[in-house]
Amino acid sequence: MKKYHAIIGGEGNGGVILPELQYGRDSLVGIALFLTHLAKKNIKCSELRKQYPNYNISKNKIVLKPNDDVDAVLDLIKKTYEQQNVKIITIDGVKIEFDKESVHLRKIKYRTYY
Repeated sequence: MKKYHAIIGGEGNGGVILPELQYGRDSLVGIALFLTHLAKKNIKCSELRKQYPNYNISKNKIVLKPNDDVDAVLDLIKKTYEQQNVKIITIDGVKIEFDKESVHLRKIKYRTYY
């Protein structure tokens, strides 16, 4: 965000980053921006919601064995879908965008504390 002088940023989980205030995710900033938008438009939240299409998200985890080669699995999936007419994004794992849906696969490392 600093490199490109972005005026706002965030993450898929809803975390909002407003550089004008700070470079950390800030839920209160997100709430303030949302309420400000409602006030400026002079509409209810339900009216704003009606302006957007329905969107569903399903988050699932697959637990693999310690010896499983996650990079090889992701590479195989990427190669499999490269043959089809779909957009593949590999910035963070493998994201496959279909016409009306997408699948995002990535590995997450868990820490074991003793």
